[in-house]
Amino acid sequence: MTCEETPLRGIELDIFMNRLEDEMGEHMTSGDIRDMDLRALLAAQPLQADTLEAIGRLHTLWIWAGDAEAAMAEIETDGAALLATMPADEQVDASMTLALFRLQAAEHLADEDAIRAGIAGVRALAMEPGLHVAWHLRSPVLSRLTRYPPDIALDASNLCRELEARLPKQESHATWDTVRFFIRNARIHMDNQEMDKAREAGAQAIATLQAAMDNPGIKVEDWLQTGDALIEFAPEQLDAIQAAVTALSKSWSLPQQRQAEVRLARLAARARYALCDLDGALAGCEAARYSLAASGGYADDFIEYELPWLMEAGRREEAGQRAFFHIYFLGATTEGIRKDVLRLVHERLADATDASVWWPLCVMRAAQTSTNLEKLLSVAPEENWDEISAAHRAIFGAMKMADWDAMEVKTCVENLSAMVVMSPLADLKDRVFVAARNLAESRFPRHPWVRRLVALQDKEMERVDASTALTQLETAIREGGMQDAWTLIALMRLRLEVLGLTEAFQRPLPPIRNGMALYSLALALPEILEKDFVMERTVLDAEEQAKLDRLSRDMQYALYEQGRARMEQCFKTGKGHPQEGNAHLYSLLCNNLAALYRADARYPEAIALHRLGIAASPFAEHYQGILDCYWSTDDNAKIIEAAEQLWHYAAHYGYSRHDPNKYASRVAKALYRLGRNKEIAVWLKRLLNWQRKNGASKEEMEKHLPSEYLRARLEVACYMSHSHADKCMALWRRIKTQVEVSGDVMVHAASGDLMHGCKQYAEALLHYECALELNRERGDDYDETLEIAIRKRLDDYRAQAEAEVRAKNKPWWKVW
Repeated sequence: MTCEETPLRGIELDIFMNRLEDEMGEHMTSGDIRDMDLRALLAAQPLQADTLEAIGRLHTLWIWAGDAEAAMAEIETDGAALLATMPADEQVDASMTLALFRLQAAEHLADEDAIRAGIAGVRALAMEPGLHVAWHLRSPVLSRLTRYPPDIALDASNLCRELEARLPKQESHATWDTVRFFIRNARIHMDNQEMDKAREAGAQAIATLQAAMDNPGIKVEDWLQTGDALIEFAPEQLDAIQAAVTALSKSWSLPQQRQAEVRLARLAARARYALCDLDGALAGCEAARYSLAASGGYADDFIEYELPWLMEAGRREEAGQRAFFHIYFLGATTEGIRKDVLRLVHERLADATDASVWWPLCVMRAAQTSTNLEKLLSVAPEENWDEISAAHRAIFGAMKMADWDAMEVKTCVENLSAMVVMSPLADLKDRVFVAARNLAESRFPRHPWVRRLVALQDKEMERVDASTALTQLETAIREGGMQDAWTLIALMRLRLEVLGLTEAFQRPLPPIRNGMALYSLALALPEILEKDFVMERTVLDAEEQAKLDRLSRDMQYALYEQGRARMEQCFKTGKGHPQEGNAHLYSLLCNNLAALYRADARYPEAIALHRLGIAASPFAEHYQGILDCYWSTDDNAKIIEAAEQLWHYAAHYGYSRHDPNKYASRVAKALYRLGRNKEIAVWLKRLLNWQRKNGASKEEMEKHLPSEYLRARLEVACYMSHSHADKCMALWRRIKTQVEVSGDVMVHAASGDLMHGCKQYAEALLHYECALELNRERGDDYDETLEIAIRKRLDDYRAQAEAEVRAKNKPWWKVW
């Protein structure tokens, strides 16, 4: 065999396939994959896949190249060679993987006979002993086959059911697997217009859940997911779903119950629509549109259903307003605007009979960021604006500039992100904004939302000064009754810029009946002051600074407390602003307000708020806040309880800022005070394990511990030293060298405490004296309080040492 005939294998084959897949991605992005002669590239030299992963990738490349015979040959030839080299206990899983590859190839080629043969091949292996069923159930080809004709789709569904039945007990979710089986079959029947069979399968799914009501493994989410999958073709199951969710959630906190009710309201609206009750479906949207996204706002607000229903009902004005607020609120967030909403904007602009102001307003908002304008352009129905409509020509024709008259829409989209930061195209977004503004004003002169957007856009483009922009914005707010977070934050920024720091805080805000807006403005205040007005703050004298701090803090308090009251009223009544019914948003508000209470030593109120937040939507900062409160009140038993809860929550759910270095010694001290010394060893072990997991390696950690790690170990060990001196000395010997070379004041102070607890008085004195010397060398960071504390310890410990020496030297006959 010549060098040219040696097949590519191993790492060389992986590199070759990586290159082909990268080229495929580029062709899919910029044009047609058919422009790439993939078949010729694959056939240019022999290829030999020697792993299951490589076989999977290579046969997929042959499929993309359009050579089904080569794809199947790859599975059979290289697959057989690989199986011959594998241990016997690995062959059954490898055989199943190859069978799924064959099925995938047949499915990709839409060869129904080959698909049927592929399903039979997988089924033949399904009962083999030693098969790791869970691995193979994750294959996406099994779920994709449900889109095929009923005989294939139902056979694939039954195959999944047979595999699920073989799952080991610890991996099995028998009830839910059965429910999913009926849901799959129901969807298959619905896709094939077999509605009676679809409803029957849906009823079987619900009956399966009802039979397991006493099973603690079946949760509210299982019922809601089932309803979401079935409601369009089995609306008669709504009552059963509502009854089950209500029963299972009756012990939940009120915020969580309200969110479950919102999800039920969404199912109810969809059920009414399925029953051809369009008016009833739209009426149900009032209860269904409360945002359920963790960030609040207008994300996940049911618009994907409500907007098409409004258009179907001919309620164009309401649809336009709904689309605008979706774009307005999500235009400055990471959630992203829905493309179907943007497509509707193009559709309505193209309709000469639709003169609503909301559609050009949608373009105005989208044009304020390059990402959203690019997304809007990308879903346009044509590449030539002139051929879409007069409105398109008026708005997007504004993008044509002197040197870019021949620019196509596609070119605009591909280059927009670069163009907006390049001269002479820096005002591209503004051109679109102004053109859309002109159309909006021709449809509705002096519309409040047009004026609101224009005020800030003109300020940004330096067409007006800050004072004029503030006047325009305040007028728009008053006339439009605006109370959203973005508007209020913009108002506060302009007031600070125009009126100055003190007067801006003294001027009353407009009426706000939106819990999220109140929360968002309170959250933004510190950042506005720190980032935007840091220079202005530096010129204030101490008295003015204190007044400003008090005013800003008072405003934060008021905003958070009003926001809390608004949201609690919404939860209590089930009625409120669509943005304020979010349980996680309420939990965030509770946490931030509790932080203000803690800073003002209002600890019982802070703890109560943290507990409300945990009940609504738990996260680790609440547990950390409760621990901080109990530490400040010196409640030893509660410190231990709160630390346990924080530790276990962080271990189970994660906490990026979790740092036991900062609280393990607090717990140790509380245990010591309560005489529970044996439990300190548990926390020392937790601390050591956490430090090792969060270090580069065990060896490196033990040789080069950061100062905060050393200090935490020493402080915890100190409280063990009176009862477990031997264990503490063993710990000390492992870190002694690192302590001695440490230049950290607190490490040496903690070492002195540990040595004293272990009755190593001479060494304790050495570390205290070292800490004093290091403290004096710190210059501007010199800590007088620390100096006094250490000197007091030195005096106490010297006296104690002298007393013990005298006691040892006392004659036996002296009893006093």
